Amino acid sequence: MTKLAFDALVRSALVGTDRDHRITRVEVKARVRALLPAHAETQVEGYVEGALRRLEKKAIRHWTKEDEFCLTHDEVQRLTHYQIRNALADDDLRAQVKALVVSALTPLRVEPEFFETATVIVRGAVERFLVERSQTFALAVARGQMRSLLGQDVAEAVVKELASRTLPRLLGVDWLAVLTGCTTEVLESGDETIQAYLRSLADAYTLFAFLRETPDVQAVVEKMFSRGDIWLDTSVLLPVVAEALDDEEGRFTRMLRAAQEAGLNLFVTEGVIEEIERHMNRSLHCARISARNWEGAIPFLLRRFLESGRSIGTFAGWLENFRGDTRPIDDLAIYLQEELNIQRRGLEREADVAPEDLRFALQAIWYDAHRRRREQVTREVDEIVLTHLVQHDVECYAGVIQMRSQERDSPFGYTAWWLTLDRIAFNLEPQLREHLGAKPPDSPVMSADFLVNYLAFGPVRRRIAKPTESRLPTILDTGTARYLTPELIAEAERIRAQLEGMPERVVRRHVRDMLDAAKRRLGPVSKAGAEAIDDEVAAT
Repeated sequence: MTKLAFDALVRSALVGTDRDHRITRVEVKARVRALLPAHAETQVEGYVEGALRRLEKKAIRHWTKEDEFCLTHDEVQRLTHYQIRNALADDDLRAQVKALVVSALTPLRVEPEFFETATVIVRGAVERFLVERSQTFALAVARGQMRSLLGQDVAEAVVKELASRTLPRLLGVDWLAVLTGCTTEVLESGDETIQAYLRSLADAYTLFAFLRETPDVQAVVEKMFSRGDIWLDTSVLLPVVAEALDDEEGRFTRMLRAAQEAGLNLFVTEGVIEEIERHMNRSLHCARISARNWEGAIPFLLRRFLESGRSIGTFAGWLENFRGDTRPIDDLAIYLQEELNIQRRGLEREADVAPEDLRFALQAIWYDAHRRRREQVTREVDEIVLTHLVQHDVECYAGVIQMRSQERDSPFGYTAWWLTLDRIAFNLEPQLREHLGAKPPDSPVMSADFLVNYLAFGPVRRRIAKPTESRLPTILDTGTARYLTPELIAEAERIRAQLEGMPERVVRRHVRDMLDAAKRRLGPVSKAGAEAIDDEVAAT
């Protein structure tokens, strides 16, 4: 990987050269050093020398007497074709951004003269998000700080872009909300061409971010595990279940498929399966009563079901795909194994033999966290449910830590991990330090964004097919901002009634498009994201 990186840097330094326009060895080194100013000059120049030797006669020509270099004719042609492909891909991306912006702003009666500025802001926010997320990942790996992956947010990128542009204050127009919604929709695009282009941008930015941390990229990457056993949290699996609604595999499902292709083992505890089943029951209860009589947010699975344009009356039938009434936990376990090759494997034994002070501290922290969440969602606190949720989280956290007891002590070298979207799990270390009065064990928590980047850059990347790698998602928030209100559900059913007799696919499209338009207008009403799922599970 280090060789590939410096080969690319030397090629970039030689862009614009040919046999009649050559540059010296000294100039090549200076151009590469300018890209990596923080590193020792001799170290960078050593890597440049190696790249010049590797590329000679394949991609570059060396004029020995003058000690000058240029790109070969074939390499210039290849570069030209590459630039054309990228330009076309960027045009496609810009066109999609413009279409989303127009779709979001037209119902708000924004004058067309502001569409272009809004498009530039969204396009810039997409780029900024990818750059900052890549830098965060590289920094986390280089410094062994997994929790630093939590920082970057789409809204932050939009705010920074808004600061450099001028948009008028308009009554009823929340520019931040609308443009954040558009930016998120671009990053989550299901268009394969757009997806591949965004993935290529993200990979390029990540590799360059690694280079800025250290010229020896491979030395950093080798710190990461080359095989892994990963336990999946409810916050990861509920989006996977929801993606069964889509015609094509969704982002979370593609991530898990790629992980298995890379040789990682995926597991789920019975406690997590129980939480999924309980959430399904809550969603079903909401579907069976009048939405206007429902207190709190519409449950995640039901919300995603309705967003797809389907009728609320068919929700119970859809749940039959996953479990029956007699043995729902076993049914769900079978579904996860047969459809996604996720094995049911508990961690109770490991958690039980974990240090007692660690278990007590985790129980206290998770209990307080779940109680606060539940009180935000519902006025009633069911202590039995609360106890079960705490047990499940402690089992996963302490169980994975105990499994690591025989492994090497390295922040990213462990093979056992707990994959979750729950922000509380990432912030446990300082609380544990306070409870234990000493440094706690290394956190077993991995974020979905880290896993995706690991699959693209870690030691297992060679096992992943190129088509799989190009379809790795660029963003893995759950997109669960709570904009779906009882009024919108009623409007969706009204549209279905108006279109009675039309083919179901047409009805779904009209309902889905109406809800998508509402989402763009409202933007992310609350920064719910993955936390919305945890809130809803806690309220079950």
